[in-house]
Amino acid sequence: KTGPPRATQKEGRPRQVVGPLFFRAMYYFYVLYSLKDQKLYKGVSADVAARVARHNAGATPATEHRRPFVLIYKESFSSKTEALARERWAKTLKGELVLKLFLFSEGFWTVR
Repeated sequence: KTGPPRATQKEGRPRQVVGPLFFRAMYYFYVLYSLKDQKLYKGVSADVAARVARHNAGATPATEHRRPFVLIYKESFSSKTEALARERWAKTLKGELVLKLFLFSEGFWTVR
């Protein structure tokens, strides 16, 4: 049989839906490097490749004047809340310094 899950009822118990498990989306914190002004841009997305393409197409007002961009780092999280927390931390003074030091020491980024 094919089709949507069916509700079942046994011995006076409440109905429950029987069906496939749902896919849980991953969210990513990412860092872009601007080839124009040599600065970093930090963001969160569920689809990093599509988001980078939007940045490079000029579809994002905050970054349209700084393109082109290169993706230099991404980190996965199981929830959007966790990814947004990492982005907020990375945009603080201490977080930005720690992130830049990490990216530099791991060879993801060089200071120009």
